[in-house]
Amino acid sequence: IYINIFKIKFPIKMTNQKDIVVLKIGTDTTIDKRGQIRKDLLSNVLKILKGEIKSGRKVLLVTSGAIKLGRKITGDKISRSATASVGQPILFGAYKKEADKLKINVAEILLSRPNLVKQSQFIKLKNILDELFSKDIIPIINENDALVVETDWSFGDNDGMATTLAIMFGASLIVFATDVDGLFSGDPKINKEVKLVEEVPNLNDEFLKLCSKVSSQNSQGGMLSKLKSVRLCTAVGIETRIVNGLKPENI
Repeated sequence: IYINIFKIKFPIKMTNQKDIVVLKIGTDTTIDKRGQIRKDLLSNVLKILKGEIKSGRKVLLVTSGAIKLGRKITGDKISRSATASVGQPILFGAYKKEADKLKINVAEILLSRPNLVKQSQFIKLKNILDELFSKDIIPIINENDALVVETDWSFGDNDGMATTLAIMFGASLIVFATDVDGLFSGDPKINKEVKLVEEVPNLNDEFLKLCSKVSSQNSQGGMLSKLKSVRLCTAVGIETRIVNGLKPENI
């Protein structure tokens, strides 16, 4: 994960660090094996965030799934960029529908790397988020894949973008909500005998070689991407969790 923070002239007046939390929800958590959006999960997450906001915390919700949703309409013989442009309104529309039921206001923000590493862009983003939070509006964030996928303006995946957001905004906590219970000794979807690894004392390069990387037509990332994020966030003092997002009590 490459983060260039040196173009930012600090100090920039930031929102209280204790108030900022980043929640990243992965593609296979948001969308089931049939390609259907898990509406109950979206509703549960929004209920939780509504409570967090009422308590004074500010949550940046990073969500994946646009490309997988777009593939259902476009098929495989079309670029990831075009597919994302089809899937993004479907994804946000699903969040908006559940938010309306709960009488919650949400906002859609599509980011690329310059929005965080260029000072003027970063300050503009911060000001927009401050305005949204002042009105108890939940920002729902995704990478602007339609324009930046496979370019230098891309974060690579939403794990990288969530990590960058957490570091740049001085978050106290980042949570990666995935579709497994955490880090395993192998792939639990293939081998039922693998065990949950509850503690990793040294997240070194040799350990990372054992982990899977996902790169498909529908999603990027995987456990390798998350562990790189964990290593980076914990190095700067951000509490980091990988949880099974299919169990709302974890979130």
